Amino acid sequence: MRWVAILGLVLTILGLLLAVGYWPLTSVSGSELAAAWDENTGDYPAYPVGSRITVHERVLNVDYNSFFGTTIIELDDGNPNRATSLVVRGDATGAVRPNDVIYTYAILQEIFTFQVWEVSTPADIHPSWPVDALFYGIMASGVAVLAYGALAKR
Repeated sequence: MRWVAILGLVLTILGLLLAVGYWPLTSVSGSELAAAWDENTGDYPAYPVGSRITVHERVLNVDYNSFFGTTIIELDDGNPNRATSLVVRGDATGAVRPNDVIYTYAILQEIFTFQVWEVSTPADIHPSWPVDALFYGIMASGVAVLAYGALAKR
């Protein structure tokens, strides 16, 4: 029965580390993008053009412009006076809605004299709940195995 308790503890700790640490370690939030923006120069001095990042954030607004064929996704950056956005090639209104929490890969592009984070296609935008559910599921299974190990007859 000792191995059951050890397995439960390992699963619980692994799930906790994934649930709490994965997104902050592997992605950039809207507030981090807003902090990296230099309003005086209109660019992101911490990132060279062509940088690829993973963005994980809640969506505030989705706006498709048929003239340019692009969708602007406004991210929650914690500042109502500042809009931190991603530009998506194509109509992403079917892939993402306001209040969704998404993760996607974006590349820093320079258009004329300003920089934007661009997502190649709407298919590159993913909801984060399946990944979060997996992490919390690992943690919950660890707690269940721990409870079984503690309550099982010896």
